[in-house]
Amino acid sequence: MTSASDSTPSSVLGTWAWIATCVLLALSLVRPARTPQVQPASAGSDAFSAERALAMLARILGDQAPHPAGTQAHRAVRERILAEARALGLEPAVQSSLARGPGGRIALVHNIVARLGPATGPAVLLAAHYDSVGAAPGASDDGAGCAVILEIARALRDTRLDSPVILLFSDGEELGLIGAQAFADEHPWSADVGVVINLEARGTSGPSLMFETSGPSAPLIERFARAAVRPFASSLSDLIYKYMPNDTDLSVFRARGVPGYNFAFIGGLARYHTPLDDLAHLDARSVQHHGDQALALVRELTRAPLDVARGGESLYFDVLGWRVAWRERSRVAWLTALLTASSAWCLARALRAGRARVSELAWAAVGVALAFSGSMVLSWLMVRALAAWHGVPDPGAVHPAPLRLVCAGAIVLCTCWASAFSVRRGARFASAWYAGLATTVLGACATQFVLWRAGHLAFVPALAWCSVEVLLKPTERGIPARICALALVSAIQALLWLPLAQATELGFGFRLAPMVAAPMALGCIALWPAWLELARRARVACLAATACVVGALVSAVRPAADEHAPTWLNLRFVQDSDTGTARFEASTFESAMPPALATRAAFAPARTPPFPWLSLDPSMHVAPAPTWDVPPPLLEVLEARATPLGRRVRARLSSPRGAVRLHLHLDERTRLRAVQCAGRVLSDGFEGVRTQLFFAVPSEGLEVELEVEGSAPARAHLLDQDWTLPDSLGALLEARPASAVPRSDGDVSLLGRSFEL
Repeated sequence: MTSASDSTPSSVLGTWAWIATCVLLALSLVRPARTPQVQPASAGSDAFSAERALAMLARILGDQAPHPAGTQAHRAVRERILAEARALGLEPAVQSSLARGPGGRIALVHNIVARLGPATGPAVLLAAHYDSVGAAPGASDDGAGCAVILEIARALRDTRLDSPVILLFSDGEELGLIGAQAFADEHPWSADVGVVINLEARGTSGPSLMFETSGPSAPLIERFARAAVRPFASSLSDLIYKYMPNDTDLSVFRARGVPGYNFAFIGGLARYHTPLDDLAHLDARSVQHHGDQALALVRELTRAPLDVARGGESLYFDVLGWRVAWRERSRVAWLTALLTASSAWCLARALRAGRARVSELAWAAVGVALAFSGSMVLSWLMVRALAAWHGVPDPGAVHPAPLRLVCAGAIVLCTCWASAFSVRRGARFASAWYAGLATTVLGACATQFVLWRAGHLAFVPALAWCSVEVLLKPTERGIPARICALALVSAIQALLWLPLAQATELGFGFRLAPMVAAPMALGCIALWPAWLELARRARVACLAATACVVGALVSAVRPAADEHAPTWLNLRFVQDSDTGTARFEASTFESAMPPALATRAAFAPARTPPFPWLSLDPSMHVAPAPTWDVPPPLLEVLEARATPLGRRVRARLSSPRGAVRLHLHLDERTRLRAVQCAGRVLSDGFEGVRTQLFFAVPSEGLEVELEVEGSAPARAHLLDQDWTLPDSLGALLEARPASAVPRSDGDVSLLGRSFEL
């Protein structure tokens, strides 16, 4: 039997809204592959082949040992890159320098440079770094970038280039961009660089994202849009990255005013900077996308010099990997002003005709705000509950689909509740339609002044909404016109917002669940006017709640970490030779302490850092450890003399056990003014610096001359850091579960001692 309410036009529109929402959310639950098929080694000589690049990468990595700067493995990787470059007919050279990165760290670095094309003219710089962190083989970060550059060089070697192409395999990026800084400051070719293409990775899979530009973006994006192959780019990612505490080698060139592009694939975040950053987990399709993008862009940029003098900033986004849509910011600002006037005229016309009332508009807007904020809060609470249940920061690292279902169910549930709230206060289709129009246009205006790089996410829907209002007049016509209007607006909104859910999940996982749920909710927000006409909200709400519960239960019973998507756990041995004490440290990166590890030693949450000047990791657990019978680092004062501003101390720093990293910490009474080492004087940027880090220290040690303020002798502490571990740590290493792996520096030993300086 059918009730009277079921046969009304409003129930038809509401039922359509429910079906359309389900379709849009179902699309958001799917994460389509945006990477191309791998080109075989038999591909044409002018094409990029990931199969050829990966074969080169396998030869470069050899036994896939981690190769942080200064280690024997690092030297071996450098020699293999040189051999591969020579085999391609290049003439690579090594730039060796004791350099200081933007963060103040000092290291002996060895950049590899080579050149293609003409000897003069503005050059395209292709850059990637070849050093790795201490815990990872570095197949993706950034061995893949190095292999891509070599394969591009092979594809271009028989091509007549109108502009030079410089190849930079930088050293010391993981230490603080030191190699790139050395190239920019000292190498004569740096003056020729007209534009930079930097290749990076923050994971082991996924599409190659063009996530940052340096310099005025309009001319850069114009050239990128011509060349892009299956583009994956958005000015929003540029905005997000600028607020993140991350840097790449492009940061060095950006500081010098050199324009450039940053590319990276960011899928498989759990494997980033871990032993799983190896060839087995590197997705060949990501390498293919990396290479296709970079090669096409190099060819485009070498046809004519990049003219940044006439360029401003731009908004841009890719249309489902088909092409790049972009407009200069100034043009968007004028169009936004026109949209604002048009929407104001439409709203005034509706108010005069009585199709909408101010109070109804307000309640409809409040309902949208409640639906959106409720979706974010409910998604966050449910995902955080699952994270606490599993004892991991990201419960969706292994099985993300159930958490996507949780977010989708939360969105529908909150939308049901908020639409019922608005209807009870008099809101109806017309008021919701005009409230959506006004809100979207106001959002487009606001982003122009506050977050203009995200302006397209509001401007394009606002343009669509105004156009549909003018052409279809859905509030004045029947159900077909309303369905058509909502379908057009929601399709455009979903086209912009739903791919953002995929990019957000790739970049952050479910650590920040609202950031994944927000694009899904905003992709469906255009259907809000029809939701007010839904007749059977209780049934829909029950289905949504069921989806939430099912997704949560599936996620709760499935593992949140495994050997392919692990949690992170670093083990460290620290010994203070002054006090004769030692301790074990376990950094869990916000995950729960594994029971098997906790029973091997008397671990407790750390209350103090191992040395007073080091920062305290909030996830660190410590346990007492037996001392290790190895010599501590040495600081030998060779000469000390007074200067007009203080003292000049010449000293030799060394590690008798052969550690390649040294940390020199000066007490609070001593201010460092300059450091001289290997014939170089480094005198800038020492304000507030009390700890100076030296990397890639030679086995014979490092002779340094320190210029300090103050005439009185001071206390200095010297630490050495290495990956050689004491036997006493062996039992803890064995107890670490297979689903937990070291990250970044990984498992290290630190020995410290104080000296009179």
